[in-house]
Amino acid sequence: MTTTELAAMTLPKLKEVASQLGIEGAAKLKKDALVTAIGDLQAANREAAKAEREARREARNAKRNNNKKSDDAEDSEDSSEDNSQNSNNSHDDDNSSDNRNDRGDRNDRGDRNRNRRDRNRDRNGRNRDRNDRGGREEREPVISEDDVLVPVGGLVDILENYSFIRTAGYLPGPNDVYVSQGQVRKYGLRKGDVVTGQVRQAREGEQRQKYNPLITLETVNGVPVEEAKARVEFGKLTPL
Repeated sequence: MTTTELAAMTLPKLKEVASQLGIEGAAKLKKDALVTAIGDLQAANREAAKAEREARREARNAKRNNNKKSDDAEDSEDSSEDNSQNSNNSHDDDNSSDNRNDRGDRNDRGDRNRNRRDRNRDRNGRNRDRNDRGGREEREPVISEDDVLVPVGGLVDILENYSFIRTAGYLPGPNDVYVSQGQVRKYGLRKGDVVTGQVRQAREGEQRQKYNPLITLETVNGVPVEEAKARVEFGKLTPL
């Protein structure tokens, strides 16, 4: 939400947004002070999210480099074994012994090739599992008539492949709400947007999920969700 959009909001709405974001003393602040406080909080949220993405990117690069070094070491070991066996075969004058060594050498190389193929299949399988989990996360949550919905509000934090509503300011917290990429695109959500909505209350005896998914979205920056959706459809707001 830009400073211009904040300044266009009424004082009661600004106080409501500031209260949802956990800004202390929001009820006593004047409009200019509220606009500044909310804007500073959004800027801090963007910086924190950027630092988090950079840390994850560095971790992935380090892991990728370690895997590459491990594969290179295995290939080098295989090559050394092949050269050693070929050298031994060249000094053996017995034809039958040469044939047996050749067969053994081919079998060894075949075993190593099979082992490498097995490792590749394992890696591909793990990648498919991660993709399958990502696909399941994209499914819209399903509710029944017996479910109880409770209100939630906070700042939208959009990361690389998933998004959250930060309910306790701009830093991650245990009560954050998961937002699917489909909901982000559907309503044109942007990082720093202030939203309100509903989540499903856990049933009695049900194991609590790490992040409760967003069920319904009600307002975006103080605008009813249907109006925000219409702005996306008519191109007045660029969806992510």
